[in-house]
Amino acid sequence: MTTAHTIERLTVRWGVVPDEQRRRAQQLQEALVDIALDDVLDGIGVASHEEVCVRDVVVPPYACRWTDTDAQLLDGWSRAIAAAIAASIDRADVVRYSSRHHAVIDLITSTLAGDTERAWAWAQLDLLPRDAAVATAGGWPPNGREQAEVLVRTLLARPHLVVGALVQSARRGVLAAAVHAFGSAGLAAVVDAAWTAGGGAMQRWAVGARPAPMGRNTLRESRPERVAQRVAMASSIWKTVVADAGIATSGDDLRAFAALAVLEAEPVFVASVGAPWLVEAIVATASAAAPPAVLGALMPVFGHERAQNQGEKDRAPVTSRGAEPAPDPEPARTAWGGLVFLVHLVVATGAVDRFVERADASGRALLWALGRALVDRAAVDDDPTVPDDDPALLAFCGLPPGAPVPETDGDVSTEAELVDAALRELIKPTGGDGDGGHEDPLRLVCHRDATVEAEPGWIDVVFALDDVCTDVRRAGLDLDPGYVPALGCVLRFRYA
Repeated sequence: MTTAHTIERLTVRWGVVPDEQRRRAQQLQEALVDIALDDVLDGIGVASHEEVCVRDVVVPPYACRWTDTDAQLLDGWSRAIAAAIAASIDRADVVRYSSRHHAVIDLITSTLAGDTERAWAWAQLDLLPRDAAVATAGGWPPNGREQAEVLVRTLLARPHLVVGALVQSARRGVLAAAVHAFGSAGLAAVVDAAWTAGGGAMQRWAVGARPAPMGRNTLRESRPERVAQRVAMASSIWKTVVADAGIATSGDDLRAFAALAVLEAEPVFVASVGAPWLVEAIVATASAAAPPAVLGALMPVFGHERAQNQGEKDRAPVTSRGAEPAPDPEPARTAWGGLVFLVHLVVATGAVDRFVERADASGRALLWALGRALVDRAAVDDDPTVPDDDPALLAFCGLPPGAPVPETDGDVSTEAELVDAALRELIKPTGGDGDGGHEDPLRLVCHRDATVEAEPGWIDVVFALDDVCTDVRRAGLDLDPGYVPALGCVLRFRYA
């Protein structure tokens, strides 16, 4: 994978340049930026998925001979610049993000917390208007209205990041600041963008918005109160809102957060005809009982979650200023990482559409059960037992490593058969006559080592570069799915 490099401004101070070499010097300077630097910057220790912002670099004087060829001059200069950049990576005024997603989350949550010191880095990544970041330690000018407009625009342009950004805002204790900054209209616009990106109909979650009479409303028929209670207990956003009465001060705001709770905890049901009734049932969980009863049910879970969050590393931006970053957690390893490649086929075979109409079980739980069924099909007698909390099984339903295993007794045998059959159309099994197929395509795809890295709204599954499989690649199974509405997150595959 090629790494993109951007240099905002390059100032070159020449020593003595003979008159006959001035035109050549200008041409070499242009070639240095356009061509030569890309090759050497790939080797300075920055991973291809990282976003590294360096505020400024001063390159020591570099002596050259005009008798050298253009290639020799460019090579020498580019290596000197690369060495200076590499040396600056661990110095002040350098910000590293593991992806653009994490930069956006940092922009949202840090601005809401009043910390705009990294505004220059956000501007480098085109997350801020160029004139919004100032080149001083003071950061972004403290204009509340301008900041709010930028934050809302940022989320409207990236609706798949809304839930992750607000989950992280809840963890940092700035969810109330988000409501204050966005206003009710801004919050509704952001939620609606996330809702439609998740497969829901525009504004169908809002008050008075009833679904068109299309399809069977299984959620309403099966008493949405039961699903609502499950969502209320699973959504960190909703638990934060219920625990702090100052966050949602109007019915519209409360309904917006209820819609976010569905997106966070049961994204499969966003596309359901009965989703608006589910949103109203979630709102009722906070209003039907007296506050002590509601908080008595929610606070123990919320308190436990906050204690966990305080001890975990949120993959915040790593800078060289301030306290040392927390050590990286142990990677979540799995021997069944290829299972997540089948997410493409889960969507293509219509399994998700069938799960939408099944209110007898959690949508996430049905996806987990489908992953469990596929692994069981692919496993052989000599394989170690695959635990229910295997990171691949959790990622398959959009959950991070260590999350509680969804509980369901729903039957997914039909969906497992459809996915297996679809895979066999892409990767032919051995026919017994030396046709070059594979004895079990399902095992070929699923049984491969990987590590899983996750946080709200984002899951990376990382494979060894040596494990690239031409059959999997030819079938297009290891292409990044991107945002998967049924999982409620971005799913990305990396080889490293």
